[in-house]
Amino acid sequence: MVVGAGWGRGVGDRRCRDQLRGCLLVLLARCRERGVAQVAATFLPPGATPQLVNVVEALSIGLGQQPPRLWITDDPTPNAISLRSTRNRDLCVTTGALALPRAELEALCAHELGHLWAEDSHWVTAGLVAVARARRFGEFIVVLGSLGILVVGLAAKYVDVLLWSSAVFSLALIGLGICSKTILRQLELTVRRNADEIADVQAIRLARDPNSLGDVCARLAADERRVSPVQWRSELLWFEAVETAKPNDDVAAIRSSIRSRADLLRRALAAYAEARVPVPASVIDLQQRVASDTARLATLESTRPLRIR
Repeated sequence: MVVGAGWGRGVGDRRCRDQLRGCLLVLLARCRERGVAQVAATFLPPGATPQLVNVVEALSIGLGQQPPRLWITDDPTPNAISLRSTRNRDLCVTTGALALPRAELEALCAHELGHLWAEDSHWVTAGLVAVARARRFGEFIVVLGSLGILVVGLAAKYVDVLLWSSAVFSLALIGLGICSKTILRQLELTVRRNADEIADVQAIRLARDPNSLGDVCARLAADERRVSPVQWRSELLWFEAVETAKPNDDVAAIRSSIRSRADLLRRALAAYAEARVPVPASVIDLQQRVASDTARLATLESTRPLRIR
């Protein structure tokens, strides 16, 4: 009887593990499919853009892996994004990326292939999407708390009843939502930064020109254009992260642009150091421009009224 009970528990544990694994596989597949849909990508037809195909195939041979499926999105800004599930691996580039010099296109694709074939890449992708979803729930909590404060205010004005407990609860919701949004955003950026550092090292080793990764990062940092459309699932999955901002929030748009450019400069300097090559003078000048933009952003944020984002 004891053996039978133990066997039954073992079967039950295996079923639970299989069901959990199945749920995770479905989640990963949906993340990839929705990511492709959100970037408005179309499947690259055979024979199109032979340089891109040649670059990706050569890099895949260097990795000893099968080439990913190639997608393209119509956007003049050079950028790329990689998405994967347990079975499929997809690489999407913008039309602007096709105009890059071959060495820089190779570095761009090598970085994304580093993401695709990293052992924990599918968990990083799913984790980023899950954290982004939780952060959006934090925004919902802030809205819910604000509605609670509104109800308390209306009750005090028209019914002459002060709902102290509801007011405290609503304020607690607002505080919890703001804290969770801030913490989860920092977690997203930290996970992305760590994953990018690993993929950048892989790109330097795969690319034929050791300067190419630093060059493409510096080129994108100097380009103030940002790829579109971008939605919350894909904003941090691009080679150059593109943070979403509210349409009328100019300061938030400037902040995300400066943060993206500063991150690209950091990666460019790290790439030059890894490749053991001198930093170009143009990159040093770009550092000074970004520092000036950062000071301008600090002035804008100090002069605008405080509000809950």
